[in-house]
Amino acid sequence: MNGLPAFLLSRGRTQRDLARAVNISDAAISQLINHHRWPVKQGALCAGRIRDQLTQWGADEPTLAALFASQPQPQPSNHPTPQPDKEETVYLRHQRLHPETCKRLRLFRDPFNNDINAADDLFLTPDAHYVREEMIQAAKNGGFLAVVGESGSGKSTLRLDLLDRIQRERQSMIVIEPSCLGSEETSAAGRVVRADALTEAILTALDPAVRPKRGLEARTRQIRELLIRSTDAGFKHLLLIEEAHGLSKTTLKHLKRFNELRQGFARLLGIVLIGQPELMTKLNERSAEVREVVQRIDIVELPPLGDALEAYVAHKIKRVGHEAGNLIEPGAYAAMREILTDAKSGVSRVFPLAINNLVVASLNLAAGIGANKVTADVVRQALREAR
Repeated sequence: MNGLPAFLLSRGRTQRDLARAVNISDAAISQLINHHRWPVKQGALCAGRIRDQLTQWGADEPTLAALFASQPQPQPSNHPTPQPDKEETVYLRHQRLHPETCKRLRLFRDPFNNDINAADDLFLTPDAHYVREEMIQAAKNGGFLAVVGESGSGKSTLRLDLLDRIQRERQSMIVIEPSCLGSEETSAAGRVVRADALTEAILTALDPAVRPKRGLEARTRQIRELLIRSTDAGFKHLLLIEEAHGLSKTTLKHLKRFNELRQGFARLLGIVLIGQPELMTKLNERSAEVREVVQRIDIVELPPLGDALEAYVAHKIKRVGHEAGNLIEPGAYAAMREILTDAKSGVSRVFPLAINNLVVASLNLAAGIGANKVTADVVRQALREAR
């Protein structure tokens, strides 16, 4: 159901709206959309409910047929959903084009390194476009959003795009970015980012000269007063936290309370969390500790490139004045998908960073052996040499 996010966006709906309408969890909807995994129990019933709901939202038969074209069969309850084997996941070390490769292929700029310098450089699949719009709406309307994705899936790029978009659109918005580098859920594992550290970051952003009051409750009231004052001056406010998978569950609960600060009906502070899949694990609705957070936060996941792999590579190479077809044979893309797909579970790791490294390694090898183009064999050999 790769086209579902785009359809929901066209109807002004979210994944969470669909989950609530058909009475399944946000995580189940995310697994369905991003990994084609249907609920283990009552999968057929779930599919029927989704069809009925999409019909109510204006989906005609051709649209439904396209959305359900690759519908997998629901798995029997005695066959649990396979999980990726972490030891077999392919991660390549960072690759750069060799000077000899650049000369031979006449690539005077590396298409795959430090390549995002403006909004036009972005490559957006329908899924990524959906996540992008969710982020700006959360920023503008005081939303509470978690963006989850594997390493290299494009989360940081979308964060930079959000900041750039706020500036380009001249949004009167104060963006607060507390550092979560090195943060861990427990002090035994590393530095814990506690709620009082977040309050200090918010207070400093709103009024650098303010003296934080003692106690979390007092600081929260202080934050609300400053947010109201800033809102009256015409500003909106966004708390943007990267590496949010390092936040503790206790801190996540405090973030929910910050998001509930209002002036009348209007929320005073939007929150966007960006993190790896561990964040999704923490936001498990079965956990009583974070249930109140899960009920109020929207969760969107950045899926693999899927069928957009060829278009992604073509976009990157065209930006440096070349055509992908002159450098890469069509069969090479099938080899890339095979390499970056877990053989046991079928889980795809076809994410931008992995593709960047694999293509660069393949271009270096092709130039080194005097091949005119990257072939499937070159891709496989490049992987063996790059690991």
